[in-house]
Amino acid sequence: MADALEDMGANSRASRRADERREEKKKATSKWLPSLLFVFRVLSSDNGWSTLGTPELGEFAEQLIDKKITTAIALICFRAQGDKWQGGMLKSGLADFLMRGFDAEDMDDAPSGFSVLFFHCARFSERDSADFVTHRVRETFGDGDLDNGMIKMFANLQIFIPVTVYEADEQLDTAIRFLKAICGENTIASGGFEIGRALMIDHQRMFKIGLERDRLILIKYLCFLDRIFQHFIRHIINCEGEPDPIQALRRTLRGRNWMGRRIVEDINVWILKGTPPPWGLPKVLASQSGTQEGLVDISRDSKAKGLSTGGKQKGGKSTGGSRKDQDKGSPSGGWHKLSESEWVTEWSVPEGKRLGDFFGSAPKKIKMSEVPKVPHHKTGEPSQLCLRYQLGNAPSCREGASCKYSHVRPGVMISEERERISNFLKRAYRAGSQA
Repeated sequence: MADALEDMGANSRASRRADERREEKKKATSKWLPSLLFVFRVLSSDNGWSTLGTPELGEFAEQLIDKKITTAIALICFRAQGDKWQGGMLKSGLADFLMRGFDAEDMDDAPSGFSVLFFHCARFSERDSADFVTHRVRETFGDGDLDNGMIKMFANLQIFIPVTVYEADEQLDTAIRFLKAICGENTIASGGFEIGRALMIDHQRMFKIGLERDRLILIKYLCFLDRIFQHFIRHIINCEGEPDPIQALRRTLRGRNWMGRRIVEDINVWILKGTPPPWGLPKVLASQSGTQEGLVDISRDSKAKGLSTGGKQKGGKSTGGSRKDQDKGSPSGGWHKLSESEWVTEWSVPEGKRLGDFFGSAPKKIKMSEVPKVPHHKTGEPSQLCLRYQLGNAPSCREGASCKYSHVRPGVMISEERERISNFLKRAYRAGSQA
C-alpha cells in the first residue's frame, strides 16, 4: 500500500511538472535567452545611473513576462489607456517585443525587438482582427496554444511612418512612456529617446525644411535613434557577469549620457552644415521612393511582394535586393557590402584605382595598421575599420558578419568618427597618387 501511494505521489508530481512546463511554454517570454532578461533587468534601474548591483524587474514588467502573449498585449493597452498615452503601439510590434525582447535581430535588415517605428501617433487607430479576438478567447477559456493561423499572424510585422514632425513627436512620446511603464520612471532606457525628441522639437523648422528635400527624413531620424539604442543594448550585454553592470556600463561609455551625446553630435552637424547626416534606412525600406506613409507592412511575406500601406498590397520592386547582393552567410543579409544609397561619395576609391594602390607596406603607401578604429559591429570593442565593407566601390568583404574588422554604417557613426575617417582617406588617396 505504501509503495502504491508513493507511486501515485510521484506520478502526480510528474504530471504537475509537465503541466507547469506546458504553461511556461505559453508565456510570451518563454524563449527569451538569459542575456535578454539581463538587459531587461539592467534597463529597470530604480536609481538610474546610480544603481548598484543588477536591478530586479518592476511589478508591471513581472506581470508582463508571466502572461501569455495576448494577455500581455491587452495589459499594455490597458496601461496605455489609463495613463493617457498620446498614441499607441501596433500589436504586431508588441508581439515581436514580447517574443524577442529589446534586442533587434538585425537593424540593417528591418526593425525588430524594440523600435520606435512600432508605435503610432494619435491619428491612427488599430482594430483587433477576428483571429486575434478568437485567440484571446481561446487563451482565456481554453488551452491557449498558438495554432498555425495565429503563428502566421504574429509573424507579420508592421511599422508606422510619420509624415509630420507632430506625428513623429507623438510616436516618440508614446515610446518613451512605454519604456517608463515597463522599466520604471528613473530608467536608463529612455534618456536617448527623450533627448532625440527634445532636439527634434527644438529644431522643428530645420526638420520641416528637411522634409521638403527628403520625405523620408523623419523615418531616417527615428531609425537613427533606434540604432543608437541597439548599440546601447549591445554594450549592456557585454556587461553581463559584472557585479555592478550599470557602473561598468558607465565606465565603458565614459559617462551616463552616451546615447544623448551621439544624437546631439549629429544634430549639430546638421545645424552647422545645413544638410542632415547620411542616416541610413533598414534594407526593407532603403529602396522605397519616399512616397510611403502611415501603416507599412514589413513582414517577411511582404518583402517578396513589395511593401503595403493601409492594409492594401502595393506593387513594386522587391525590397530584398537581388540575390547577388544578399549575404548568403548571414540569415538577415547586408553584411558583405553597404547598399549604394549609403555610400559616402568622398570615401570611394578614386576612379581607375584599387585599394592596393593606396594601402600596403610599400613606401608612400598607408599601412593597414593605421586604418581608424571604430566600435566593432558585434563586440562593441574598438576595431580597425573594414575598408572593403566601408568603401562603396571597393570589392565586397568576403567575411561578412564574421569579419574581425568593424562593419559600421555611416548613418550611425558620430561626427568625430566620420571626420576622422574622411581625413584618413584623403591622406591615403593623396599619398597613393604621389607614389
